[in-house]
Amino acid sequence: MKKWMFSIALAGVLLFTSHNGVSASTYEVRSGDSLWTIGQNYGVTAEALRRENNLSSNMIYPGQSLSIPGGSVTHTVRHGETLWIIANRYGVTVSQLRGWNGLSGSAIYPGQSLTINKAAPASQAYSSQEKELLARLVHAEARGEPYKGKVAVAAVVLNRTAHPDFPSSISGVVYETYGSGNIYAFEPVQNGEIYRAADREAIRAVEDAVNGYDPTNGAVYFYNPATATSNWVNNLTVSQRIGNHVFARQ
Repeated sequence: MKKWMFSIALAGVLLFTSHNGVSASTYEVRSGDSLWTIGQNYGVTAEALRRENNLSSNMIYPGQSLSIPGGSVTHTVRHGETLWIIANRYGVTVSQLRGWNGLSGSAIYPGQSLTINKAAPASQAYSSQEKELLARLVHAEARGEPYKGKVAVAAVVLNRTAHPDFPSSISGVVYETYGSGNIYAFEPVQNGEIYRAADREAIRAVEDAVNGYDPTNGAVYFYNPATATSNWVNNLTVSQRIGNHVFARQ
């Protein structure tokens, strides 16, 4: 099992000022943040953040206040609503809702105010073929792992598709090669396990990941510390440990 995951779930301090019913938001940079991770959480690009804040480079520091372009609205939770229902209503992901509102879980209550960033794009649509391929990878990589660990493996692949250092499609990530092109990023592709049919749990895990469930806090890498042989994993920032796998970002 080789390289994996990124984008940390951000729990920033949001300050709002009313303007025609739309709020301008300010994010306070935390240790480990980058313009890319902040942009992913708010649905904007690093370049847009640089322009908005008159930055000449990508360098930021903890405690720095950044203006988020686009603005936001406030949603008051109604009885019977869940994060998933609200996310679908606004065309955002559950992971984004958690990040904007500093939530570590899915518990919400009637009357609670949730911030929705209007600039955030709807969750990406994936073809049935791409999701089936991802389910086969999850089945091969996370067989025997807890369900949360299976969702986590799927989330790493999806996080990679949004990261500039990796291919932008599920199939591109799954079949990515290194070196002279004969070393695959994922062992199941190398040894042929990728061609085995996925079970129902792997398929369900992929659907949950596609719908925004990311238990890895934005990882773009995962590995099993008991079997990892490369020292490069020691340079990664661990974001979560689930079952036998460690999930990490750059």
